[in-house]
Amino acid sequence: MDKFNNILNYVKNNITPISETALNDVDALVFSWLSYYHINEKVYKKNTFESIFIKELYNAKYFDSMLFDVYDILSSKKLLSYLAASPRFRDIEIVYYEEVTNKNREKQFSATTFRIDKETYLVAFRGTDHSFVGWKEDLNMSFLKHIPSQVASKKYLDAVMKKYKGRYYIAGHSKGGNLAVYASSFIDDKYKGRIEKIYNFDGPSLNSKLINEESYKTIKDKIKKFVPQSSVMGMCFEKTSKYKIIKSNDIGVLQHNPFSWEIENKKLKVLKNTTFDSKMFKGGINALIDDLSDEELKLFANSIYKVVNATNVNTVEEFLKDFNKNSLIVLKEINKFDGKQRDMMKKVFKIYIEEAFKNILANLNIKMPM
Repeated sequence: MDKFNNILNYVKNNITPISETALNDVDALVFSWLSYYHINEKVYKKNTFESIFIKELYNAKYFDSMLFDVYDILSSKKLLSYLAASPRFRDIEIVYYEEVTNKNREKQFSATTFRIDKETYLVAFRGTDHSFVGWKEDLNMSFLKHIPSQVASKKYLDAVMKKYKGRYYIAGHSKGGNLAVYASSFIDDKYKGRIEKIYNFDGPSLNSKLINEESYKTIKDKIKKFVPQSSVMGMCFEKTSKYKIIKSNDIGVLQHNPFSWEIENKKLKVLKNTTFDSKMFKGGINALIDDLSDEELKLFANSIYKVVNATNVNTVEEFLKDFNKNSLIVLKEINKFDGKQRDMMKKVFKIYIEEAFKNILANLNIKMPM
């Protein structure tokens, strides 16, 4: 996927050390993606304040364990080889790495702190991986004020900023972008002045319960949000237009992959508008969140998760390996829904269709009939 200028070309060709040109938006995206890599315990002991250089991650012996559930494995492996060779990235240190998945608590969390120079750090929060636990936690955002990963992100950032003095960039892709904004909002106030920028790359915004809190208002002007033109994940909880739309060379939900994002003159290429499909999703998903009660949203999320759990698989890959069998199991479980679950599903469908219809009429410049 490097036939056009993307982060692979950027890392391969941009050899100027960050210390000479300063960290930019594309650098923050690169570090955000690097946070998805599972660092082997033999390379770096997680949950410690040890340090290793990025170039030390490039070891074929650990590729399988490092990349087993990372999206676009081939591009991710190539990116790692470019990073290990790059004068801009290879000598940047990883100084704190944490990773935890707890199925019972419906928690999937990881974060990595990079020391850019003696006075500059970038904290990257991992987005949703391929585990169904991670996806369930995303669903829980709709009815829980604080999900476990958000609480963990605040604790992580507090610990890092206490340990390492200096200025900070906070970043993340997908759910990681949401965690970057959350952690920056709710850390101790004494640390907030040291945050330079907060990057949310196609991640959900904070829910309405959180954006009205004073702690969020103190950092909102530092947030830089980027979404591709057909954004889905980045439209969740998004009630504003305060984001930059970037050009992706893929289609639909596949645009969530940063390797599809176009870079021009060492910057993310910006477009004027999202696609009609993205606008429809934004209206539909946020109408659901607004119109359903927390109890209904919880019932919806738990019902979906229960259906998937009936397959006894833990990841998307495991589900797809035996797609026909697992799909039949899902359909059988849906048929077992009781009246309350069926009524809730009908309501979800009705709200989404009505919102889609409104958007279609708006796009055609036709007013809704009274």
